[in-house]
Amino acid sequence: MKKRFLATVLALALTGSLLAGCGDDKQGGGDTQQTTETTADSPQDEADPDAQADDAQDSQADEDGGKASSGEDPIAGLDYNNADDWEKIKKQAKKGGFMLSEITMLTGEYVDLKYQFAKKVGDTTWESSDPSIVKVSKHHDTRIKAKSPGTAVIEGRSDDGFHTYCMVTVEQKPKSTIYLTFDDGPSRYSTPKVLDILKKNDVKATFFELKPAKADRDLTQRVIDEGHTLAIHGYKHKYDQIYRSDETYHKNLTKLQKLFYKKFGQWCTQTRFPGGSSNTVSRHYSQGIMTRLSKKVHEWGFLYQDWNVSSGDAGGANNADQVYKMVTSGIQKGRSNVILMHDFSGNDKTINALQRIIDWGKRKGFVFRAMTAATGEVHHGINN
Repeated sequence: MKKRFLATVLALALTGSLLAGCGDDKQGGGDTQQTTETTADSPQDEADPDAQADDAQDSQADEDGGKASSGEDPIAGLDYNNADDWEKIKKQAKKGGFMLSEITMLTGEYVDLKYQFAKKVGDTTWESSDPSIVKVSKHHDTRIKAKSPGTAVIEGRSDDGFHTYCMVTVEQKPKSTIYLTFDDGPSRYSTPKVLDILKKNDVKATFFELKPAKADRDLTQRVIDEGHTLAIHGYKHKYDQIYRSDETYHKNLTKLQKLFYKKFGQWCTQTRFPGGSSNTVSRHYSQGIMTRLSKKVHEWGFLYQDWNVSSGDAGGANNADQVYKMVTSGIQKGRSNVILMHDFSGNDKTINALQRIIDWGKRKGFVFRAMTAATGEVHHGINN
């Protein structure tokens, strides 16, 4: 395995890494945090005029990744140190259903390297160019773990000839982190204002979106273009529909996952249950469904994130001052703080509190980050 890294490729890895659930199968960086945070319900979605057109595209999205090649190696002779070759390697990886060509991890985090929808990929052996930076697990042969800061390349070769790479950049894990997360967008009113504030402060966040209206897809694209993490809240937010059965919830995830991939090239696996995993409203439609879903989402290849700090902006906080107080009083040193906020339309209380929250966090020495495909999960207790 080659160990030299040209500056152009390193820059590419740093700026183009797949973030927070966009680009891998089941992951789980570090230990899962348990929290007793109560459910924060948010507004239901309205009628969906685009649903029929999106339904018609679902079968096409299933095939977008193509099949892994057999026989001749399509990336033979390509050099991952060369920027043009690297783009070709990534393109071939996607054709084979491998979505994690690039990722930024923190020390101690891990991620599983798997193919998403390829139908013909044999057993794959993964090898690290520098195990002191990123190590392939001895006990989980598809899992890599970040050991120390630096950059390493993971090479994968399957027994039927598929060949690919994963460029991994490892950064030192901060002692105290703030993950700003926004649910229920995008909205034409709130999302641009939130993005403007984040851009002004050079802060990255995670957006758990619902299905964007066609007129608002530019907002989702802006989230991606400005380096934030796109994640899945659900195609719909109507509790009586999505929590009717395990199958209806699964469809609510995969339908949006396919749309994000088809329209934006993002294969997202980080998700958040509408109402959180601790919600009780779901018991009205299917007794015990959250107990089942909290296990099945992992089997389906997703991670789920709750929160351990609530802004109260969907209920509990009446103005920006109260949002600011709820957030800053809930943040703790020495842990990853996952803050629940919303960018639904008209959410002025969060918009008007956001700058002060960022100023407070920086002043107190916290590091703001967007979630990645290796970010550890934060879970509530299950109430149904």
